[in-house]
Amino acid sequence: KVPFSPSDLVIWKQSAGNYREDPERVARVVKMVMKTQNPDWNDLQVLLDTIMDTTEKEMVLKSTKEKAREEIRLHLAEGTVDQLVPSDDPEWNPNTVEGLGAIRKYQD
Repeated sequence: KVPFSPSDLVIWKQSAGNYREDPERVARVVKMVMKTQNPDWNDLQVLLDTIMDTTEKEMVLKSTKEKAREEIRLHLAEGTVDQLVPSDDPEWNPNTVEGLGAIRKYQD
């Protein structure tokens, strides 16, 4: 797996624009990267750090954790919020069914 190139990150940052001005545009760019690049946890952190400032990233992660909490409550997801939306690299192995499933869930 090859990490993102600096030029990719610059292009995606320009394409995404400002999160506070157009969060849907940023979401579209992130979804496109998910589909075309299949980033792991670390790659996704690099992407978010590139296209968002710290406050924006914290807002997105807070919202993601709230979504995970609701999915757990509704029995749509198993585990804890910290397992579904980890703050540190969970070292998911994409070569296992469990690891790949966790990565895919995190990408959603």
